[in-house]
Amino acid sequence: MGLSNFITRFGAVGDAAPYFDLPEENGKSMDSFIQKFSGISESFFFYNGTVEIRFDEVEHKYFLVDPELGNLIPVFNVSTVSKIVDRSNALIPWTAKVTIEKLLRIIPTFIKKVPKAQPVVVSDGPIVGLGTLDTTEDVSYVPEMTLAQFSEFCQAAKTAHSDKLEDAGDVGKMAHRWIEQYIRATLAGDQVSIQGLMTQMCKDPRATNCVLAALGWIKAHNVRWIETERKVFSKKHKCSGTLDGLCLVDSCDDPLCCPSPFKDKLTIADWKTSNYLYVEFLFQTAAYEAFYEEEFGVDITDRWVLRLGKEDGEFQPWHLGPEDFPEDFAGFLACLHLKEIVDSVEGRMSEQKAHLRAERKRIREIQKAEDKAAEKVRKAVEKAQKKIDRENAKAAARAERERLKAEIKAEKAKLKTELKEEKKRAKLQKQQKVQGPETPEVQPRESMPSVSEKVPEPAPRQAEPAIVEAPRKLSLAVEESVPEVHFKIPQEG
Repeated sequence: MGLSNFITRFGAVGDAAPYFDLPEENGKSMDSFIQKFSGISESFFFYNGTVEIRFDEVEHKYFLVDPELGNLIPVFNVSTVSKIVDRSNALIPWTAKVTIEKLLRIIPTFIKKVPKAQPVVVSDGPIVGLGTLDTTEDVSYVPEMTLAQFSEFCQAAKTAHSDKLEDAGDVGKMAHRWIEQYIRATLAGDQVSIQGLMTQMCKDPRATNCVLAALGWIKAHNVRWIETERKVFSKKHKCSGTLDGLCLVDSCDDPLCCPSPFKDKLTIADWKTSNYLYVEFLFQTAAYEAFYEEEFGVDITDRWVLRLGKEDGEFQPWHLGPEDFPEDFAGFLACLHLKEIVDSVEGRMSEQKAHLRAERKRIREIQKAEDKAAEKVRKAVEKAQKKIDRENAKAAARAERERLKAEIKAEKAKLKTELKEEKKRAKLQKQQKVQGPETPEVQPRESMPSVSEKVPEPAPRQAEPAIVEAPRKLSLAVEESVPEVHFKIPQEG
């Protein structure tokens, strides 16, 4: 858990701060808050009680308590700093190994008996040749499967390294806990507890093997314990850690382990349950030695890094003397400096990423606001267009009504005019009937008959048809024949 997660975990808001501040409220102190809401253990004091360190057992992180404000200031962890050393040369082959082992363990198989040709000696007195004796043997087969099915088993085997690490971590914790209890009982002179521990080892036999390996080293070197699980802190380097044990050690009888005899050397002992010993362990123990010496001013002579065998119960020692300390501690300081640089760069890049995320978020929000405004404008335009369309439709309807009215009016005027003309013609006919026929035209003198010529008698006048009332009747007939036109004018809206 990083500092930002730590701050979030304990209720802070906003960006991570360099330290966490919580003023007292309602009589509740920082101590009660931490004990109630976090995994941070009790305080550890250094330099005659002037420095207070708190340790988060869950996240395995150390925090320096500000003496004035009570803020928690994160400090470096020795084991975390030393782990910056690359282990890939050893871990990659190991990862491949455990992955293959898991694949072979989980893939389905079946047993089939197959013939086996076994050479035998055929002799009749002297050896005359070799023959075969037919037998059968059990052979494991993998059932037929598709590539997709086989790929599923391969994917499942990929987690082998993490499974192993978790399992190894559990074994290591179990062994460390037993050894710590044994050393504490030894320091207290509690023989009952020691006897109980000796009669009841760890539940996991691998952890028990680690315990037996540690006891073997303790006995072989006449170890006399001074402290165990001791917290150390350097004010100079702002770094803290926990050493497994501080003790007095004698040489053993094995020249491969202790080429030169010695007695009562003040020693740091560090237990390792890993499958290998790594150079980072040298840097780690050198830091423990330097920090302890910085606080107490004592001279620690030796360091023992002990790999405890989970399978064979044997210990593999790295015995380091005072001549090794300068280089090993220089290695730790190089790791610490690199860790500071890496953390600084990661912090800078984290801020850059956070800035980019904030910018992207801001751009998205701006785009969202623009889209919202554009949508609002679109809806307004659409609403206005609908209103215009309605107005245009109303105007078109009004124009159509006016056109229809005009057509009706024109039609009525036309019919009225025709009616008047018809009345005039009827009236004229009536007048002509009343006045009689028109006077014939006077013939020119040349065409008039002479006096001597006999003028023909006019034809007798025929009775005129009774059509005097015809124009009036025709007029009435026309008026009656014109239908009355009714138009329904559409209303607006």
